[in-house]
Amino acid sequence: MPVSPAHSPPSAPVSPAAGASVKSVLPFDILRVVLHVAKGWKMILLFAVLGGGAAAGLGWKAFRTKYTVQVQLVRRESQNTFQASEMGESFRPRQFNTATVISMMRSASLMEKTGAELAPPVNPLDLQTRLEIRPEKNTDLITVAYTSDDSAEKAAAAVNLYANNVVKLTEELQAQEAQELLTFISDQAARTESALNHMRQEMMDFSKESGLFNAEKETEGYLRQLGDLDLKIEMARISRETVAFRLVQTEKELARQDPGMQRLQEARARLAELMTQYTAQHPLVIEQQARVKAQQESAGKPGAPDSFQSTGNTVANSLYLDLIRLRSEQDTAMTEEQKLQTFRDTLKQKLDTIPDKTMQSSRLKGQVTSLETTRDLLAGRQREARLFSERALGYYRLFAPARAENTEVSG
Repeated sequence: MPVSPAHSPPSAPVSPAAGASVKSVLPFDILRVVLHVAKGWKMILLFAVLGGGAAAGLGWKAFRTKYTVQVQLVRRESQNTFQASEMGESFRPRQFNTATVISMMRSASLMEKTGAELAPPVNPLDLQTRLEIRPEKNTDLITVAYTSDDSAEKAAAAVNLYANNVVKLTEELQAQEAQELLTFISDQAARTESALNHMRQEMMDFSKESGLFNAEKETEGYLRQLGDLDLKIEMARISRETVAFRLVQTEKELARQDPGMQRLQEARARLAELMTQYTAQHPLVIEQQARVKAQQESAGKPGAPDSFQSTGNTVANSLYLDLIRLRSEQDTAMTEEQKLQTFRDTLKQKLDTIPDKTMQSSRLKGQVTSLETTRDLLAGRQREARLFSERALGYYRLFAPARAENTEVSG
């Protein structure tokens, strides 16, 4: 049966207070959010400024203008040497190969010297990253490229300063080698002069006692040959001792290139770097000090030159090749000296029948002549070595200096 509208249940009435609370909730929440955001506007602005500054710094570093300029060095020819006497060979400084020179150009001492002389000074590691050193194939040229963000003029001045320091370094090395050889030859010359004075006095005493002033022609002919042999033997001896001296110096230099010494230097450099960041009680510093001590103990026993093995150290490889060459030259000089000594003994046997006084007088004259010739030879070598020690030419010279107008601009 249908229900009439008169009998339907009445709906619940809504109170006026409840409707008012619903309308007031939404504006109150929005106001609270706005107030919360307003309190943090300073932090938002700070983050925006920091982010913008970082982006601007990265952009300036990545897109600023860079200047690249080049300079070239050329090897000095060893044929430019001279000879101060008519006998013997001229003084020739040792020649370094290109790989050895480039290794010296990357040395820390050279980077520190150049970086300190620049205005403003440049950190050695930063200077090394700006330099690019490359040898030109099939030539005696070495090209050095330098990149900077200062200006073209400053870049050219910096790379020219570096190139001039490289030339000065080669001059110092050449002068040091000549000075060491000069000291050795001076000792030889002093001994020769002393022997010559003694022989002259002995000859004068013999002439007074025997009354014999002129030897027979036959005796003089034999003893002239003997004097020539004595001169050749003396020259061979000097050559052998000179090679032996250079051999000892090369072995000492090769010992300095021992991998243990290289690792010790790296450990010391790392310790110095840590000491600038931490105190002496920091665990990293204590651990590195222990490593340095261990490297010092192991580096105190370098390997023998005979057990040398080729490594990435180009300086050590070059020294080892020089060592092999000097040993070969030493063996050749010893063989030549032995052959001359044998021939001299044979010639002396032919003089056994010559009268004693005649032979003694001629022998003294021959020895005096031989010592005088040796003295003159050593004096010439002294003058050559002294000139190179005082005015060394160096192994390289500046071939094409850098110019600001030839700078390559990028960025």
